[in-house]
Amino acid sequence: MSSANDATAALAALSLTGTTPAIRDLRALLSDAERMQRGFEDVSGLRASTPRRELLHGELEDLLRRRNQIFTRYRRELSGKGKATNAAEGDGDGDGDGDGHGHGSDAAEVEAVTEALRLWGEVEEVLGGVLEACRVEGVFGEEQMGVLKGACEPGFDWGLGG
Repeated sequence: MSSANDATAALAALSLTGTTPAIRDLRALLSDAERMQRGFEDVSGLRASTPRRELLHGELEDLLRRRNQIFTRYRRELSGKGKATNAAEGDGDGDGDGDGHGHGSDAAEVEAVTEALRLWGEVEEVLGGVLEACRVEGVFGEEQMGVLKGACEPGFDWGLGG
């Protein structure tokens, strides 16, 4: 019973703070990505204004680099190798012991990882959409798109080629 109380207390604490370092960083990244997405809504205006296009290109490059830093920092959670994966694969509680019963803050950790993964999916969707729009609409030249591709993590191309 104390295990259930511990889990309830941990979930309550999580809901009060509403965040972990990963969730905090991902929420900030998502907010910036959504702001960036709005900056690309006027494609014809972007094509017509070189200074505005250069400013947004620099901001997008910085955003992609931040995305990589966050992924590197929280790789275990975001790649699904943490407790949430154990829970999804039938352990039930995510603690890896196969008994289906959470221990201490395991339930809160699974909840936090699940939220981090949800936010990560939203970040990927928004940034992927921005990059796709840039490519399809020809917002940036080949050299600028190459810089953005370089800002993506190695082996990850978001449709930018190679």
